[in-house]
Amino acid sequence: MRKFLKWIAIGFGGLVVLAIVLAAVSPPPEDSPPAQGAQPTVAPTSKPTPRPTPRRTPTPTVEDCFNAWDGNLDALEDLVRPLLNDEGSMQTHETRFSSEPDAAGYHSVRMEYSAHNAFGARIKTYAYGRVHWRTCHVVLVDPGF
Repeated sequence: MRKFLKWIAIGFGGLVVLAIVLAAVSPPPEDSPPAQGAQPTVAPTSKPTPRPTPRRTPTPTVEDCFNAWDGNLDALEDLVRPLLNDEGSMQTHETRFSSEPDAAGYHSVRMEYSAHNAFGARIKTYAYGRVHWRTCHVVLVDPGF
């Protein structure tokens, strides 16, 4: 039993010596004050400010002028409707526009619609116009009749 206790004491003593050696060899933590005679490290006076992220503003496109629900150009419909014999019968089937604007910034627009004529028959035709891509200003070029 004595031999066993002797080995335990030697093992415990070895652990204590190992802990002291590791403490002497390991570098001091950064938060601790510098040792005597050591040069103090200069801490920055303020944290660098992060660069602000630029705000992204959506660029206007000609698609913004069209109705998001059905894709019609409501301003062009409003210009054509009063010229019809039966305003309530107007149905817009399709609205298309050119991909590139002209020099003044206008896109060509073609609207396919149908309405009743003076005899009550439903006629399908096209109305042509121009829409400015920034201001959504619409000019009726041809009502289609």
